[in-house]
Amino acid sequence: MRWCDYSLYSRLNPGDRQPIISRKMPGTNAMEDRKGSLLVVGAESFTAEYIVAALRAEGYDVLTASTAEEGWGLFLREGPRVRAVITEGVMPGGWDGLELARRVRVTAPETPVLLVTAHRPPSPLGPRCAMLPKPFTVEALRFAVRRLVEPCPGVVTYKCHEPGSGWPAQSGSPR
Repeated sequence: MRWCDYSLYSRLNPGDRQPIISRKMPGTNAMEDRKGSLLVVGAESFTAEYIVAALRAEGYDVLTASTAEEGWGLFLREGPRVRAVITEGVMPGGWDGLELARRVRVTAPETPVLLVTAHRPPSPLGPRCAMLPKPFTVEALRFAVRRLVEPCPGVVTYKCHEPGSGWPAQSGSPR
């Protein structure tokens, strides 16, 4: 297995030589160890680069697009292998991140969407959608992505049954 060293430095404080992220990660021949593919859509190059670097360091294969329309085309081509879509809220062009999220939710409701924005969305995002407010830390990004794509150990879910089926109707956790 090949490994490569990977470090990400902040452009906000160029004099600081401490990396934000510094990891050894699998090289191109170790794809079997990776966690799957994520689609990152973002117009702000620094934000998108920051997200991509952090997620690759976590072991994800990352697909990128710079506009919502480009991201939609990529999602239509690569959808079955995309575990989640991470999109900025505000982007140039005819669509924003909310429109991309809406289309993903209609086409593939099982695909989670993470909206990265400094603005509060005008309406609730819906199931399997979350918001990560800007500015954010690498740890907050990792946590948000993990919550969307990886099962939570120790969390029990209950299926709701119709009254009279022998099971009490429940929503969420037991009483």
